[in-house]
Order: sequence, then structure tokens, then C-alpha cells
Amino acid sequence: MQLLGGCISPCIGDRQKAIDALRQYEKIVSTSKELMSLLDKNYVYQSVNEAYFRAYNRKREDIIGHTVADLLGDEVFNEKVRDKLDRCLTGETVSYRGWFNFPGLGKRFMEANYYPYREEDNSISGIVINARDITRTHELENQLQQSQKREAIGTLAGGIAHDFNNILASVIGYAELSIDLVDTDTTLHKNLEAVFKAGVRAKDLVKQILTFSRQADQELRPIKLQPVVGEILKLSRSTIPSTIEIMQDISNACGSVMADSVQIHQIALNLITNAYHAMQDTGGKLEVTLNEVELTAIDIKDKAMSPGPYACLTVADTGHGIQKSLMDRIFDPYFTTKAKDKGTGLGLAVVQGIVNSYGGDISVYSEPGVGTTFRIYLPIIEAKREEKGSEDVDPAVGGKERILLVDDEEPIAIMEKEMLERLGYDVTMQTNSSEALKTFRSDPAQFDLVITDMSMPKMTGIEFSNKLIKSRPNIPIILCSGFSEQIREGNTAEFGIREYVMKPMLMSELAQKIRKILEPA
Repeated sequence: MQLLGGCISPCIGDRQKAIDALRQYEKIVSTSKELMSLLDKNYVYQSVNEAYFRAYNRKREDIIGHTVADLLGDEVFNEKVRDKLDRCLTGETVSYRGWFNFPGLGKRFMEANYYPYREEDNSISGIVINARDITRTHELENQLQQSQKREAIGTLAGGIAHDFNNILASVIGYAELSIDLVDTDTTLHKNLEAVFKAGVRAKDLVKQILTFSRQADQELRPIKLQPVVGEILKLSRSTIPSTIEIMQDISNACGSVMADSVQIHQIALNLITNAYHAMQDTGGKLEVTLNEVELTAIDIKDKAMSPGPYACLTVADTGHGIQKSLMDRIFDPYFTTKAKDKGTGLGLAVVQGIVNSYGGDISVYSEPGVGTTFRIYLPIIEAKREEKGSEDVDPAVGGKERILLVDDEEPIAIMEKEMLERLGYDVTMQTNSSEALKTFRSDPAQFDLVITDMSMPKMTGIEFSNKLIKSRPNIPIILCSGFSEQIREGNTAEFGIREYVMKPMLMSELAQKIRKILEPA
């Protein structure tokens, strides 16, 4: 008896410990935020935790005893789940990451693991599924990838810009020099003017690409929207198929706004591209209008805005439209209904951010199957503050001073020398920075100004300038570059340099920089 009693007591204790451990495990499973379930070999639910019920917004009797196909529907089951369950029954552990649409949670990015459920004899009798919501992690990963892409694009754009701007320097420079040598009433004169204007537009385009790719700080200036919108429409006509009719109504009476032309370019391009994608398969009508409107306190929804005149840019399409359930999310970063190769979902978020920063507003109206209309409102400023365009430059003013010109690319150096001599200056040209340094050191007082390129083989423009300053601390220096990471307008004083000129430069622009240094106010 004593032996029997001694045997029974430990057995009962071990059994109770096992029951307690099982209850603790069940409690952990039931309170877990992860979705846990157990299926039999026929994919019938045997057990699920509370998180599972909440995700699918179902009661226990709606899930237990039913198949996965009953819960998800045959289409989703066959497309996303069946293959993984089949593989799991063969003994394979399967992992999957992807989007799921839950009635109780909405669209979530999930990481799901499927494990074979084995009996004591190692036979497989079912499947254990554990799924966790990693939507936030997925979004952060996407943001990192996009950031890396932008950084790579910025690096590439910088390299291209440097070479392309050097090419443009010759195109613009020689066109500008040649225009003055040809009679104004000739075809040749008109052709040279066209080449010059095209070069200036290309110069501005490179600047836009650089600014956008590097997300640089924008300098807001009074600008007219008409030229920017017109340029985008010209670009769009060459890329949008003829099945889409483009209509425009751009009012010349619309006043100026305080903005950055590159960002306005982004806004118009994003909206027009979205409209094009909405009609890409079916064709349709794209309508772009710009006019000035007067908004009253009743019209304004954003308390940060004030009643008054606004420029209204409207982009309307007759595409597939936007579902009402998605309207609240279209401005969310990385939200997109497009295919992977059609965009990242950043476009409208960027547009909204720019518009709001200008003290404006964006509205959207859409009907599925009818089309979508976006309206951008930007506050009008006083007309007298309008910005000069790229081609509206003051007449070039020259002088008689002595200039040392240094550029390792001989065609550009020759062109710049001719420009300076045309302005009346006495120019010494060097294409080798070491030789230029020797020339300067032989008599540091012989030059009134030094103009040097930034990217040179033996020493950079900054290094060259530092050596000049050691020989003559007060020597005025203008640094020129097609593109530079180190120096830009605003930080030249850090290197002892008076002015910075971005290539390609106009003769009038260079002339103004020189007089600014040599004749300070």
C-alpha cells in the first residue's frame, strides 16, 4: 500500500503540472496579437485564438469546423494559400510575406509561417499557422529603399549634370557670341537665337533635375505659372498617346505666386502623369486649366488660408476614377493603386506637402467610371514682385581689368576668353592649373580677378583658390562648375571665394558677377 500510495501521489502531481502548463500556454495563445490557428489535413479549422476572430470579425462558430476556403473564398484560397498548405502536409515549413485584406483590420502586410503538426509517431495530422502584422516594418523598409534609390539617382544626376553642363556651356556660349556677329534680319540670326533659347531651357531643366533628385532646400520666388505649366504640357504631348486628347486653357491674366519653379514642375507633372495612367488603357480626355479665382471665407476649409485671389490649376481626366473607400488614403505616403512599375505612391503626398507649404490647398473630386478632377489653389501675390525669367537678363556691362582665366577644357576656356574680351577685359587664359599657379605667383598683383573651374585634373578649384589666397589674401575669385557637391551659392565665403557661377553661364550673368566683385556697392 505504501508503495502504491507512493506511486500514485507523484503521478497525480505530474499530471496537474501538465494541465497547469497547458492552461498557461492556452492563455498565452489566446491573448497574443499574432494570428494563430490549427487545421486538420482537410484544412478545417480545429482551433484559433482571439486575434484570429478579431481580424476576420467572425464568431467562433463561423470559423471552427469550417475550411479555410469557406473563410477566405475560393479565389483567395486558391491564389494565396492552397499551395502553401499542400506543401506543409508534405513536411515542409513554409514562410510567406504579403498583403491580406481582413474585414476587421483592413489591408495589412503579414508575415505568415506554416508548420506541419506532427503526432507522437511523427505522422502529420494537420497544420499550425502563425501570422503577424508587419505593416509598419514593411513601410519602413520601403522608405529606406526609396531613400537609397533617391540617393543613387542624386549621385547619377550629379555626374551627368557636370558633363552635360560643360557641353551646354559651349552650345550656349558660342551661340550667344555668334548672335552679335550676324545681322538681325537674317535667317541665321533667328536660328542662332533659337539655339541659344533651347540651350537656356536645357540649362534650367538640368537645374530642376538636380534640385529634385537631391531634395535640396527650395528658394521661393515670385513666379508666373503659365510658362511652367506650358512646358509640362509640351513634354506631355510627346509622351502621351494620341488616344488621349489633351485640352488646355491657360489664362495669361492669372497673377504670380510665391513658389519654386521646380516644385511647380513636380506638381503639374505628377497630376498629369496620374491622369494619363488613369486613361492609359481606354483613352479619354485630359483637360488642364489655369485661371485666377477669388476665394471667400465660405470657400476656404483650411484655417491657415486667408480669403483673397488664388491661382487655380485644374487637371481633369475621364479615366477609371477613384473608389470612395480609397479617397481618404490617396494622399498617404506610399499608398498607391498602381502596378509596381507605375509609381511608388509618393506623388500625391509630395504634391500635397508642397501645396500646403505655400499656404495653398488641394481638392479632388472623383467618380468611378467617370473620371477625376484635381484642383490646386495657390495664393496670388502682388504683380509688381514678378520674377525675371531665365532669358530676361540685364545688358552685359564690361570693364578694363586684368583677369586670369583657368579651365582645363580648352574649347570652353577659349569660349569664355572670347566672352570676357568681348566685354573689354584683358584676359590671360590657362588650361593647366599648375601652370596657372606659377603665372599668378610670378606677380600676384598683376591680376584684378581670377576665374577658375572647379573640376580640374591636378587640383580642384578650391585647392587652387587656397594656394592663390596664400600668395595674395585679398585676390577676388569666381569659381565655376557644371556641378559640385562641395560648393554652391551661399557657402563660397567658407573657402575664401567671392562668387560661384553654375555652368553653363550667360555672358550677362558672368558680367554681372564680375562687376559685383570689382565694384561692390
